[in-house]
Amino acid sequence: MIQSLPLFVFLVMLAFLIAMAGICVFAGLHARRRAALIKAMPTSQIGSAEDGYREFEGTIEAIDGQTLSAPLTLSPCCWYHARVEKWVPRRGSSETSRWETVREITSSSPFLLRDATGVCAVYPDGAEVTPTDKSLWYGASQEPSDRSPKRVGPGESAKGMLEIACGPNSRYRYFEERMYDGDPLLVLGHFSRMHEEDATDEDDEPLDSDADDSLDDHSEEGERDAESFSELAKQVTANSISSGARTHPFILSTTPQAAHVAISELGGLGALFIALVPLAIAAYLIWCRYG
Repeated sequence: MIQSLPLFVFLVMLAFLIAMAGICVFAGLHARRRAALIKAMPTSQIGSAEDGYREFEGTIEAIDGQTLSAPLTLSPCCWYHARVEKWVPRRGSSETSRWETVREITSSSPFLLRDATGVCAVYPDGAEVTPTDKSLWYGASQEPSDRSPKRVGPGESAKGMLEIACGPNSRYRYFEERMYDGDPLLVLGHFSRMHEEDATDEDDEPLDSDADDSLDDHSEEGERDAESFSELAKQVTANSISSGARTHPFILSTTPQAAHVAISELGGLGALFIALVPLAIAAYLIWCRYG
């Protein structure tokens, strides 16, 4: 059958498999480079750190004791990312059923990082975040009726063993991840003792203007939160940490450094091994056609 395929179709199959392998290789190398960077960076103390790209370890602290409210679970937290998706069934022979994002929001409000020597404000816009926990669950409407879904850690799959495709009570899929007041935090970012006035210029933005008002309201509330928390942060400290040069990743992780490095290295290695599968299939197809 492979030998009878038109050459163009055969080449498209090979290109698809090679592209899959390339994506896996890129993801694997990216994860391992991040792990190497974190391992090589010395941990600085807030009280004595100089301006520039630095690594810190400390504890998350809500500014003035005021936390945010996560939009889907309503959990008190210091950072969240939430997404609502709708199941779109197949409409024709050329389409496939899929989950379509109808709303997504990430908090941009600053919070504090405190170590034994001092405190600084963290502006999370643009960060690669490894959160404390995450939840994935399903419901019949855009607004979840279940506000207490199962929570799993960063190294666990939120989907579990079985993915629910669709049903009368699972037309919508909700995903939320969070970091909390009092959590340990590893940070790699641009540190400054001069307060960065533009650190919170980018506000939370919804992705779909026609969706349910609940996250619209939460997005507007998030914008007000970002402004008010920024003003409070200025009253607490002039120190700040945020995203800097594109060559330096902005990383926030509530997983301790050693564990974060181990997870990244293992994940990177796993992605590289997964890349061998489409490459092996491509090699087999070539052998079947020309061997």
